[in-house]
Amino acid sequence: EQVYSAMDSLSFPPFSIFPEYVKGGGGGHSGDGDDKGVPSGDVTLIVSVVDTYEDGESYSTYEEFLDDLFDAMDAVGGGPCMDDHDTDPHVSMARGVKFKSSYHQQQYFYKVNLEVAVWQAMYPKGVVIGSKGYASFPPDTGSKNKM
Repeated sequence: EQVYSAMDSLSFPPFSIFPEYVKGGGGGHSGDGDDKGVPSGDVTLIVSVVDTYEDGESYSTYEEFLDDLFDAMDAVGGGPCMDDHDTDPHVSMARGVKFKSSYHQQQYFYKVNLEVAVWQAMYPKGVVIGSKGYASFPPDTGSKNKM
């Protein structure tokens, strides 16, 4: 309820993102009590937000959004993900992933980062996720009805 209240107080334009890379690691979340095999971890897509500036402004619209977001979340008690103003933008894709072996883990991240390289080539200036234009993300989803 508090988070919804805080988010309802915000207004912001869509932000373009640029995919950087996918990484593993982090919390685990799958009960790795036996310490056998490859430990579980999180899969995270690291992104950059493409800065845009309004006329005469020295702060980007994203920086203004972050400032407003942290103020709104602080006003309702924050949360576990709201404790670091310097956290890089990211998309948590999966938690508690356990690979069959370290080789399989290495191959997964190699292949997924090749796909990220394709996205980087397709969207060199970033793209708004879910946009309907030519530079839609994910690829081939522009102007398609998903119903």
